[in-house]
Amino acid sequence: MWFKKSKPSKSNTLLNKPGSTPRAQSPVRQPKELAEQSTSSGVSEHQSDETKPAQRSKKKTFRSKLNREDGSEDGGASQQTQEENQNSAVSDLFAKLGKRKSRRPKKGSTESADHKEEKSRGSKETVKGKENDTNREKTKYDPKVQEAEIERLATKKWYHGLMPRDEIEEMLRDDGDFCVRTSDVGHNTRFIMSIMWKNKARHMVIGMNTKKEWYLKTEQGFATIDELIVSFIANKTVLHKEGTMLKRPILRPSWYILHDSIKLFKKVGGGSFGDVFMAELQLENKVIDVAVKILKGEMGKKERSAFMKEASINRKFNHPNIVRLLGVAVQLEPMMVVLELAPNGSLRTFVKTKTDLTVSQLTYYLYNAAKGLAYLAELGVIHRDIAARNCLLSDDYTVKISDFGLSVAQSNLKENKLVKMPVRWLAPETLISRTFSLKTDVWSYGVMVWEVYSRCKTDPWPGKTNAEARAAITNGQTMEMPSEAPDYGVHVMKECWIQKPEDRITMAKVVRELKKIVED
Repeated sequence: MWFKKSKPSKSNTLLNKPGSTPRAQSPVRQPKELAEQSTSSGVSEHQSDETKPAQRSKKKTFRSKLNREDGSEDGGASQQTQEENQNSAVSDLFAKLGKRKSRRPKKGSTESADHKEEKSRGSKETVKGKENDTNREKTKYDPKVQEAEIERLATKKWYHGLMPRDEIEEMLRDDGDFCVRTSDVGHNTRFIMSIMWKNKARHMVIGMNTKKEWYLKTEQGFATIDELIVSFIANKTVLHKEGTMLKRPILRPSWYILHDSIKLFKKVGGGSFGDVFMAELQLENKVIDVAVKILKGEMGKKERSAFMKEASINRKFNHPNIVRLLGVAVQLEPMMVVLELAPNGSLRTFVKTKTDLTVSQLTYYLYNAAKGLAYLAELGVIHRDIAARNCLLSDDYTVKISDFGLSVAQSNLKENKLVKMPVRWLAPETLISRTFSLKTDVWSYGVMVWEVYSRCKTDPWPGKTNAEARAAITNGQTMEMPSEAPDYGVHVMKECWIQKPEDRITMAKVVRELKKIVED
């Protein structure tokens, strides 16, 4: 199915030329076109907030470790190009001045002028002012008007849709940088104006008055949100006592994809956060096959943030043994993550069904996976769910690590509790003290080696319940070696399963050892 195409606004857009057809921006890197589309599943069985002052100059994040550009602070377009686009956007805004008159409320109007603003500290957007039923009634959105505005805004390059605020704050750099997004305020979805001023990101809820006009921090109402922006920039409207005002719209990065550019086909898998479909992605001059993960149902900001965390981490990777994220579609519901298609399915299913695979071939697949994990370790990323089911096979049968739903961009982590974790693949220190590290991924890789040389006929610790497997792991036991495991494979497993994490082999060393075997 093609997603419903957004209706173009009758007025000139802020950033798109009148009469032009909005298109999704090209991803940072485009995968090669697939010569043949396999009938196998293209995904694995499981592929299958609050603002703090944004001190970016002092903030050392995972993004600084990576060279790949993505259109925001990581690139996509050069800084000069971004500045030119911003200047052009502002020029377009001023070009509209005088062509559209904003509607002002009449004197004596009873419409609400309560100012809405997100809490500067806390986890929810809130309504500032009286919290009685009358106030909420006056400031709530008309559903039809809101739906029309969302559809109209979807093609605006300064509209960031459902992107979580921490992602937005990474894009706001200088005083007056702003964009519009949507977020949950209580049980309702509201438009948010995000603005940078004096190294603080402020997030203000855009209100609707009783005339179904949009307003922000003043009683002046506007037919559309871009008319509001035009007026505020032209008149240098102050939105906060510190002098906060709108200056430059921040554009969507190139990895934001419009829903119109995605054509869905059959469902091929699902996970805790979403279902996965085979799909086509329309680029500027061609169509490519992709996998699309779609957020399940109507979830709140916490669930959406968790869903987007996977995309946020994955979009930074650039390695032949990592499934590449091509972009996200967040302007409308449902949210989507667009991924490189791996048409030959999961390693687990492939090894289980292809009974004629040689031990050398199995070793080659494990070598591929080891290279992907070594790359993640170099970046300080813990995957936390390494298993044959989460490795995919490309069109040329290269193994790629996938499913970053549990991943974290840090080298050590301690959880308060273990929820929905794959017990049979976990290291003893994880089960005992809920600790994750790069070395717990090494342990899990050793379990995956056991899976592959067992030809994925069974889960690890066969014949035991999860509770029994947990007890065995925490008591220092290890599994019997598969009968087909070669000596070097047995050695790798033993090195991965050393009880003390600091004594375990590194993934870089696993790669070096398997490389000698594969390339011999």
